[in-house]
Amino acid sequence: MAGSFARRAITFSLFLTFLATVTKAQVWQFSVHTDPAVNWFYSDSHYVTNAGGQFGFRAGVEVTRSFVERVGFLLGASYDLRMANLLYADTALQVDTKYVGSVLMLCGSVLKTKAQYIYIPIGIKMRAIQIGYWSVTSAVGVSCDVLFSHRVESQAMGLRESVAKDFFTWGYPGYFFRVGAEYSLGGRSAIDMGVAYHGTFTAVAKPGIGNLYYHNLSFRVGFLF
Repeated sequence: MAGSFARRAITFSLFLTFLATVTKAQVWQFSVHTDPAVNWFYSDSHYVTNAGGQFGFRAGVEVTRSFVERVGFLLGASYDLRMANLLYADTALQVDTKYVGSVLMLCGSVLKTKAQYIYIPIGIKMRAIQIGYWSVTSAVGVSCDVLFSHRVESQAMGLRESVAKDFFTWGYPGYFFRVGAEYSLGGRSAIDMGVAYHGTFTAVAKPGIGNLYYHNLSFRVGFLF
């Protein structure tokens, strides 16, 4: 009986300690950021392949709510510009456009693409032990990109910037990994830096043969407050 009571008392004490720690750690932190990036396609078909890395850009806001010390939930919203080139390596395909009609992409031709998304990440952010003014950070999670504008272009095939029909999907679910560092400016203010990889679970475009997926490597420059 005494042993059972002692176990319950210890369990209850540990629960109260955990609850107090969580309540104390519930701190909100906001950030604004600008992330230059490099984008490229991955194709599951050898008929169409990626043609080099292209410039990308992401800018927006994030909010983190700590639920235990140095660990918190992350939620954000950003404008996401992704540019990538597609090489028709071993086939010729029609690209249907909204205003120009169908354009034949010959074997060896390159289609330039530019897509604009609303990017929403959800994840966990972790902060290592602070060393002086510096803290090492990492984040992992899932994301959703929702397409709101796109253009395709091929000067060699006489195709100026135009909207392609049934080429890009509505958007896609994805994932991300990020590592970085924060330089404290005092209080909650800090400069945020890092590098992140973003991948996709589903196809971002369907060129007629196979599916296309994005790879994205971004470089974080932001301000925390």
